[in-house]
Amino acid sequence: MSLSSMDPQFNVNATSLAGQQRELHNAAECGDARTVAVLGATGFLGRAILAELKQQSRVDVIAACRQPQSVSTSEGMRAVHLNLSDPASLRAVVADADWVVHVANYIGRDAELMTRVNVEGTRAIVAAASEVNAMVLYISTTSVYGHGPFRGQSELEISIAPVSALSRSRARAEELVLAANGVVLRPHLTYGIGDRWFIPTLSKLVGSGSEAIVDSAAVTSVMSVRSLGQLVRELIERRPGLLAGNALHASHPQPVAFGQIIGSLAQNRLVPAATLANASILDKPGSARPKLTGHQIELLSTDHWFSSEALWSVIGHPQGPPFSLSAKEALWYQQHLGAPSR
Repeated sequence: MSLSSMDPQFNVNATSLAGQQRELHNAAECGDARTVAVLGATGFLGRAILAELKQQSRVDVIAACRQPQSVSTSEGMRAVHLNLSDPASLRAVVADADWVVHVANYIGRDAELMTRVNVEGTRAIVAAASEVNAMVLYISTTSVYGHGPFRGQSELEISIAPVSALSRSRARAEELVLAANGVVLRPHLTYGIGDRWFIPTLSKLVGSGSEAIVDSAAVTSVMSVRSLGQLVRELIERRPGLLAGNALHASHPQPVAFGQIIGSLAQNRLVPAATLANASILDKPGSARPKLTGHQIELLSTDHWFSSEALWSVIGHPQGPPFSLSAKEALWYQQHLGAPSR
């Protein structure tokens, strides 16, 4: 039995969402100063969200993380220590917040930590935010859907059916946020500065010429972490409370084939240039490849693209192609992956 069949909170309310989309589309930006607490501010997603919020003069930002001394603060921003297991300190972190952006996720393999951080930590965040009437915006993942393939389905057309303990903990966190009338965003594959899995894994697989795992014809949903940060800023500017109680896909509206992504990586010298002529992974005996779960292999070998129209129809569709590395992003990947030989 899928989790969605157990609890209707897992699915978007279609009637409610349609009305809220119209309200949000017609709403003017709020002119009042607001305070946004970003929990997990030094992670891959948290840093990008902070960078975007810094550009909004009407927003005061609380950057909450385990090592606040590592945060570069500016006017209107302060860094504080985050301890999800200490309810009193958590209440202090969100005491002045209007919005709580929750990206304090554990993505390792320790089952105890999954529960402690992703489930109980989210429960504590929701409780603390509720005390001060703050809206929780939770960044989740499409992995809560489990096995694909997925070909353009909307949030209403897929049931929650996680296949791993980690995805189950993320699905449970979603349930807690949605039950408190929060907002959930579900990105799929995210790339950009700070990415430690998607492009590094793809680059290593292609660069080593390991056994065929990636299907270059498979189509997927992607979004740059910079665009995700911009999206969060846009939602806060446009009053995300109008989307309260809903979960939304958050990827570029256009899917992209893995062959196109591999070609872009080759052009940026992140995989061998010969890959351009043969955008697939060769089978070479004895080659090393990253340790991947069955679900991770599935993500790279079958169609996984989702309709994000419910979100973009009210925010405004982004410009540009679904996958494109800026010079700064390409340089960051080159420095962290090592440029392949020509």
